[in-house]
Amino acid sequence: MIVFVSWGLMLFGLIFFGKSDFTFPLASIFTGTLLFVCYLDWLSPEITNLMPVLKSYWLKIHVATIIISYTPLALSTLLG
Repeated sequence: MIVFVSWGLMLFGLIFFGKSDFTFPLASIFTGTLLFVCYLDWLSPEITNLMPVLKSYWLKIHVATIIISYTPLALSTLLG
């Protein structure tokens, strides 16, 4: 999901680049930071497979919708 947020953040950075000159550079820095954090997941041996109850089709839609809504919030927070 962090990779999904990174792509969404870069998309919103490109969309709103015309309104502010700081949007794309900040989105690029934040995207790079998120991708770096995504790379660090191998450090935690506690991450395991999902429980069968969490393997629902609707869980993917629900989480994707909520996570993509965080990207404009994060971008506006950085610009603020």
